[in-house]
Amino acid sequence: GSWSAFAYMLLIGVTMGMGSNIKSALWAELYGTDIIGTIRSVFSSLMVLSTALCPFLMGWAIDRGMAMESILSIAIATIGIATLMAYAAFRYTIKEDTI
Repeated sequence: GSWSAFAYMLLIGVTMGMGSNIKSALWAELYGTDIIGTIRSVFSSLMVLSTALCPFLMGWAIDRGMAMESILSIAIATIGIATLMAYAAFRYTIKEDTI
């Protein structure tokens, strides 16, 4: 209904507000506070690159006649693979700290 837009805005606001704080604290824990500026700049550059590349790739896929269902499936698979890679990297970091 009409309430869904308000719920969406509320939840996206909470997510964005908590995400930036959690991200900064996590980076400081994983990489240390000495190089936090370098880490921030690398991740910001990667974010800008990925957001600039996505419209190009979507347009290319649509121009080639790829179905939207296929594009969505590839996007979901990419998110799943990235999640697994992040989980593996986090577990590896935790194991290194306990040794």
